[in-house]
Amino acid sequence: MNISTWSDARIMQLPDHLFGQRWLVSVMRTPNNPVDRWDISEIPLPDAFVMWEFAYGSSAVFGAEIGFRFAYGDQIPVNAAAFSEFEPVMPGLGVTGQEPRTITHEDGPHDIRIPMRKLVRPGGRRLIMEVPFAGGGDMRCWGRMVISSLPREVPDWFLVSRA
Repeated sequence: MNISTWSDARIMQLPDHLFGQRWLVSVMRTPNNPVDRWDISEIPLPDAFVMWEFAYGSSAVFGAEIGFRFAYGDQIPVNAAAFSEFEPVMPGLGVTGQEPRTITHEDGPHDIRIPMRKLVRPGGRRLIMEVPFAGGGDMRCWGRMVISSLPREVPDWFLVSRA
């Protein structure tokens, strides 16, 4: 059955297995050069998708502080002010009172995973990561999302069985 006319809220009530294959979209940066502070995903994101997991991390050494910002955009920004004009991946995430809000971490390598089930409409833009500060040596920083498309059809038997 075609469900393309259903509301987003109704589609999000469908069980997980009807959303199809999941895909990984990632960015990675080695912030040794202060000019080299951004990365952009290789492929554009779908106009609409479900984000199942958001994760970020670094191979930072103990005692090093590192900052992250993530947004949806069309190109790598020319400066931090231009990055601030992009739509944040998770508005409000980051250190309170610090503008722009930045996710910070210190004291060693980490890989933070945030499971979710969130409908996102980035309009075909890409994932961009900024590493505005990174202290201490040679390290890698990454961000990634696990996504799937929105279903456009569901099997008729599924709807009949739920009636």
